[in-house]
Amino acid sequence: MRILKIILISLLSLLTLLVVTVFIVLRYYEDDVVNYAMNQAKTKFKTRVEFGPADLAFWETFPNASLRFTDVYVEETFETKDTLLFAKKVYLEFNLFDLFRGNYDIQAIDASDALCVMKVDNQGNDNWHFWIEEEAGRASTDSSEFKLEMKELKLTNSNVTYDNRTSQFFISLTSDKSIAKGNFTGQQFTLEVEAGALVHLLKNKNDTYADNQTLTAEAVLEVDNAKDEFTITESEFNWGKAQFNVSGAVNFSDKPKTDLRIEARELDLEDVKASLPGSFKKTLNEYNADGELNLDITLKQEGEKRYDVNATCTITDGELEHDDSGVTLDDITCELKYLSKYPAEILTIRSMKAKMNTGYLEANGTIKNFDSPDLDIQLSAQAELNDLKKFFAWDTLEVCTGSLRASASLKGKLTYAEEDSAYNWGALQTNGEARLQEVVLRMQHSNREFRGLQAVVNFSNKDAHVQNLAGTVNGSDFNITGSILNLIPFLTSKDEKVTLNATLNSQLIDFTNLVETSTSTSSNEDYHFELPERIHFRLNSSVKKFVFRTFEATDVKGIAELRNKKFIVDPVSFHTADGDFSAQLAFEEASDDMYRMNCLANLKSIDIQKLFTEFENFDQTFIQDKNLKGIANASVQFRTLLTTDLDIVQDKIESLIDISIENGELNNLESLQDIATYIRSNKWAAPFVDEDKFAEKMKNIKFSKLENVIEIKDKLITIPQMDIRSTAMDISAKGTHTFDNAIDYTIGFSLRDVLVRKETEWQVADDGLGKRMFVSMKGTTDNPVFAIDKDAAKQNRQEEMQAEKQNVKALLKEEFGLFKKDNNIGTFKETVTPSGSTSTLEWDGFDEKKEEKKTTTTPPEKKEEKKDEPAKTTDPKKKKPKWLEEKK
Repeated sequence: MRILKIILISLLSLLTLLVVTVFIVLRYYEDDVVNYAMNQAKTKFKTRVEFGPADLAFWETFPNASLRFTDVYVEETFETKDTLLFAKKVYLEFNLFDLFRGNYDIQAIDASDALCVMKVDNQGNDNWHFWIEEEAGRASTDSSEFKLEMKELKLTNSNVTYDNRTSQFFISLTSDKSIAKGNFTGQQFTLEVEAGALVHLLKNKNDTYADNQTLTAEAVLEVDNAKDEFTITESEFNWGKAQFNVSGAVNFSDKPKTDLRIEARELDLEDVKASLPGSFKKTLNEYNADGELNLDITLKQEGEKRYDVNATCTITDGELEHDDSGVTLDDITCELKYLSKYPAEILTIRSMKAKMNTGYLEANGTIKNFDSPDLDIQLSAQAELNDLKKFFAWDTLEVCTGSLRASASLKGKLTYAEEDSAYNWGALQTNGEARLQEVVLRMQHSNREFRGLQAVVNFSNKDAHVQNLAGTVNGSDFNITGSILNLIPFLTSKDEKVTLNATLNSQLIDFTNLVETSTSTSSNEDYHFELPERIHFRLNSSVKKFVFRTFEATDVKGIAELRNKKFIVDPVSFHTADGDFSAQLAFEEASDDMYRMNCLANLKSIDIQKLFTEFENFDQTFIQDKNLKGIANASVQFRTLLTTDLDIVQDKIESLIDISIENGELNNLESLQDIATYIRSNKWAAPFVDEDKFAEKMKNIKFSKLENVIEIKDKLITIPQMDIRSTAMDISAKGTHTFDNAIDYTIGFSLRDVLVRKETEWQVADDGLGKRMFVSMKGTTDNPVFAIDKDAAKQNRQEEMQAEKQNVKALLKEEFGLFKKDNNIGTFKETVTPSGSTSTLEWDGFDEKKEEKKTTTTPPEKKEEKKDEPAKTTDPKKKKPKWLEEKK
């Protein structure tokens, strides 16, 4: 035991002596080694290399000694002079005994807390060849130098970025610990790699494949530096939870060549989903995946050619479940085969099948050449719409029930339009059929609900033909047949136009229930109407009954056409208010924010009372349905401008209404009763008027016919002079009425109709002088102001005198042959002189502001008739004017 203790003490003493010797040697050679390394950095590197304090280390890299550098900075070789490498610590490991020989063979490099940014520009140049290579065959003049005999490379807690602009490949990762072992300077050696990293971002062209995804790798490679080639003999890669095996060879010589095989067995679909590019992953985020996927990919490349790819993917027992609804697409089976040999490529879809409750989805076919896809695909589906709504998250639909059955084939080439980043589907040939049964649809925030929808739609090439689309919406039924031309290109392009030619038949359209109410939408934005530029249609409609609030029309027929942003309805006709309506309407863009509307309409045999009732008295109270009776005929010309909110610009309304009313009545019209009240209060007229009887006559005025042409312009309704010949009295009227209900009317009455204080004082017969009283009504409809209209009375007398002169000329022409050459003279009109007394009142002299004048009436003296004198006229039926009778 004593001997053993002595031996142990001796060994410890020797070890201590050895350690002390090492430290003495390290300190002795430290300055020389560091200075030599710094000199080498100045002469061996193309770019700027800087580092902080450097020294020799032993324990950190035992049993090797190492040259330890801190704050190492290496500049890239590009003109931008950005960072290639920065590391907090870098260890260059070499054998301890090299210190004595003066030759430093670097056997390992260990970097920690490093940042490495590697780049390849668009011309294929890299930024990391920063050292000066020795010319071939040239011997070194320095017998003491650093040599790279690296057998190990370590990377700890370091970030690496690789950006290749030529291949459009980018990766950024952080490695906790990665080790590569092998005789890196040998011509042939085995390289063992063990790596672990967090991949922050991996992009290939426009696809993103990783977002903080974990990557681990264990691989064994046979490296042949003489051939610039390595062969992967063993490997296992874990991308997230997905595991892959890679084998094959890669050659980096002047004649590069790649032959790799990637295999994955029984991959979980959920793991695969997490590994997909970002665009696909975003789409699938709402779904939980299950099932197995097998993958077999072969990559081959020679020279500068693109990769030839042969890939097979099979899915078995697959399942996709929507997170929120729980609706599942299950029993998914599929085999996809992808072949690419530049420039040709083809994807074959074999027996893609899936179930959705009682329904199914199936697809087969091929897609050739993805840059300009050539499709030959067959699709078929049968599903409940409610399942599809929930599975595909059609949130715009609040209600979606019913069934869909469809089958279609897609064949043809798709061309890619770079200017709008979209495919042109114009050359695609489509054939198939879709059927909808018992469908109920309602959009979110809408009060319109489609029920009982039945549809059969056939697809042929670019067009769709609607054999039958029938159903109801809010109680209104419809049945549509027709064709939709150029549908597929329209749906898939920003420029193509679609044309609809269809026929609409309906028994009842209740438009009241079709209009969106203020509570049926959550949007409070202003409605903006715009005629679509890419939609053309021609719709031939036939509706048995149309209802909108109190308006009702039957036998509605019309042709509506939209083309080049011009909407035309020509003709449209219907039966309403016991009469007929026909019209032509044109609607087109006048400016960026205005539309022009023109309308020609004809009304025939319309019950005017019912018309006022159906249109709710046109939103006014001046004259209402209860005040009117009669049959109206009218021709209407109407034009105006409308805003994009479809509000009429009132000062742009221009209209001419040529109207006639037959067998009409004015009943209990408040404005006429107000005239009676005014006359009762007028101190000039009241003594001559039986107010009660006049008011009674004004309650009910019947007339055989009324005709007039009414003009609307500049927010003013102008009613020219019109005469109402009624059973109660004769009334004339004219005036204006503004959109603000300001009025300026003149209403005239025959004196015999108002001077009825005593029946005996007035006879029915007219003396032909047309004596009339005129009342003006001004102000507003809510507060009319009445007065005697002197100007109207004066004008009326002048017109009557002129008419009397013309009548005298007519008599002279007929009796004596005078004025034969005057073609403007008409036929003499006989007037009957009433028997009894008459009164003459100068209504234009009335002025309530002046002093009251007394007016008396004296019955004219009766002249004795001379029985023995013959009549002077040749025609006893014609009455001569008084001046001619008195002339002897």
